[in-house]
Amino acid sequence: MAKVILLAGQSNAEGCTYSSYLPVDLILKSIKGYQNIQIFYETNNQKNFNFEPVCLGQGFDSTRFGLELGLADYLCTASPNETIYIIKYTKGGTSFKKDWSSVSSGHPYHLYFNMLNRVKEGFNLLQKKNIKGDLLGVLWMQGESDSDQTLQDALNYKALVRDFINDIRYNLGYLSSNGIPFIQAGISDSKIWPAYKIINQAKEEISKELKDCDYFSTISKQYPYSHEPLGNPDLCHYDAIGEYNLGIDFGKHLEKYLKAASKIQN
Repeated sequence: MAKVILLAGQSNAEGCTYSSYLPVDLILKSIKGYQNIQIFYETNNQKNFNFEPVCLGQGFDSTRFGLELGLADYLCTASPNETIYIIKYTKGGTSFKKDWSSVSSGHPYHLYFNMLNRVKEGFNLLQKKNIKGDLLGVLWMQGESDSDQTLQDALNYKALVRDFINDIRYNLGYLSSNGIPFIQAGISDSKIWPAYKIINQAKEEISKELKDCDYFSTISKQYPYSHEPLGNPDLCHYDAIGEYNLGIDFGKHLEKYLKAASKIQN
């Protein structure tokens, strides 16, 4: 079976980082694309409902990239002889309160249902190509827009994410052989996100309370976010090397689940 990954969240998953700020060697490496890492995606301003190689320009718009780039680079090395499929559904500036809440919250919102539909569409496309997909994990990068509203919004985050994970596993479990691991990264300590500590604590606690949930800190890894664009830094989004490394670290956490799936499939 073909390994399929769902990549979802808001703008630091989507990619608001300009490709031109990447080191030249990474730009040259990424221009041709990663042929064995295929992506089907919808962002704020772009969509392609056909799988294509991960490459530059699949972020917010064609001048930017998301965490799929570092992820693809890592997976190419970790799994050079197999094709892995990414279904990416990301919308910048979105929160659980207004956009992502799932059915168990009691007030589900449109992005949750849209995300489910995109996953099903991606699997249907694979089926038409006579490829049987296996959903082996969710990579979730979100929380910034829940940290800059009210304190109560931040305090509600843990329960909403817990519901979200459980509902994804219930609604999409039939597409997965492993129960759908859920991997999430913390948000930055930018002054734009006053409740970042509450959000990150919620993510970390969930990773300890639910099975097959991983969390890693972006603060401890010191991903930069205060230098680009030059002259007018965007404090909401990671600089190019930070966004790239975010994808690398998601790949590192995902790898153990991919290896476990390979043992089961073989």
